Amino acid sequence: VKEIYSQGKHNGWPDLCRWRDKYYVVFPGHGAGHQAPHDVVVLASDDAEHWESGLDTPPDDWQLEDDETWPAGTLFFLPTEQRLYLLYWASARGNTDVSEERRSQLKKQWMELGGNENSWQRWLTCHEQSYRTRLRYTEDGRTWSQPQQLLDPGWWLWRPQTFGGKHYMVGFSGQAQQWKITPELKEM
Repeated sequence: VKEIYSQGKHNGWPDLCRWRDKYYVVFPGHGAGHQAPHDVVVLASDDAEHWESGLDTPPDDWQLEDDETWPAGTLFFLPTEQRLYLLYWASARGNTDVSEERRSQLKKQWMELGGNENSWQRWLTCHEQSYRTRLRYTEDGRTWSQPQQLLDPGWWLWRPQTFGGKHYMVGFSGQAQQWKITPELKEM
């Protein structure tokens, strides 16, 4: 085990890849704690022994919308021949502006579907955050594009991989943001 970075109080959730004969690692760095927004740090190395900073920017540089409370959460690399992509999610406050009457109707429907008080409370908690999936890329390992939206709000991706020339990612949908019991939610 070798420490490659120690600046800041909280540096976590790294992702590592090899692209164009270099190793790259990305992580949220310099955080005051687990839940606080972090800078985005990218380190590069020719030999995985000696690392240099490839990017170290504040979270505001990753923000697309004013309501984002954590502009760059967990970050993942997706290396391709032409570009090195960085996919990440941002979070914002969820839509909690719903009437008590609507909440009551939804809770009744929830319980009729076999839910319980504990699962109902977890579903309500999902409304406190809204996730947005973003991406940035580099073609040279030094200069990064501006942030771009990747999917509709409510989706976030996890661990992109390439197999057989196609890119695959696990996607999570924050369907609770819709304040309705969707067909997918009924099936669950």
